[in-house]
Amino acid sequence: MIEAALKEQTTANVLNFPQDTTERVGEIFTIENELLTRDKKYQWLVALSDLHEGSMNCRHSLLLRWLSWCRENNALILFPGDLINNSLINSVGSPYNEPLSPEKQAQKVIRILLPYKDLIIGIIGGNHERRTQKQAGFNPITYIATALFGCDKDGYPKQCYPEECFLKIQFGKNSRSGDPITYLVFSTHGWGGGRKSGGTLNSTESLLEFIPADLIITGHKHVDIRSVKVRYEADIRNNCINKKLVHFMVCPSFLDREDYAKTKGLAPTPLGAGVALLNGKKKQIITLIAG
Repeated sequence: MIEAALKEQTTANVLNFPQDTTERVGEIFTIENELLTRDKKYQWLVALSDLHEGSMNCRHSLLLRWLSWCRENNALILFPGDLINNSLINSVGSPYNEPLSPEKQAQKVIRILLPYKDLIIGIIGGNHERRTQKQAGFNPITYIATALFGCDKDGYPKQCYPEECFLKIQFGKNSRSGDPITYLVFSTHGWGGGRKSGGTLNSTESLLEFIPADLIITGHKHVDIRSVKVRYEADIRNNCINKKLVHFMVCPSFLDREDYAKTKGLAPTPLGAGVALLNGKKKQIITLIAG
């Protein structure tokens, strides 16, 4: 009797162990854009990462050509960070080598992007923007997004994501079921992964361990890498395991080789955009890197 009572008490204690019951850890933002119609057969998505406006080595003319291409092809645009160079006294680059102050750099970006704001689905903060956030508690991304899109009812800038974002893009019509095709895109600026492309790819693909997305987009490393991984997902309702393709895209930049890259022996990197073509008739993503 005593042993049974102790066993029952032990079981009760185990069942009452404190647990993390948090279920909601983020939000998926649905993209509402007049381009995303039910009769759309495909949709271009262009990631313009690491503009570094304000640097003497920013290839401004290439950026303008890409923005024009997006307008001509009705492409949605995503900015995965480092829109401005934002050199400060204690940063790698020197503010004395930049013709514009960080504030003027942000204002220049606003002027450039204003004619294309109807195509932009998100602006993500990068490590260069976070320099000001760390030192002064001000993130230039919020300044840029507010000027372009205004604020929501809570006063937060629209389409502004300081760290990361999940974006739902829905359009077209499945040729079999008639349902719209839905894509979940995850993007964050990125982080260090070593000097070689293999290290960058490994660190980016590690997001597969916990990020449930169809397309994962990063920047930061100024390289052009794309890959596809397969993951299994359980369909409990139908008692089956489904195969899902997850696409990765690490985007190049619009910054030519800086002085700090020369002192560290870093090789020149490709310039341009990361491009994805989304199918509107079936779930299919084609990723491209275009200079």
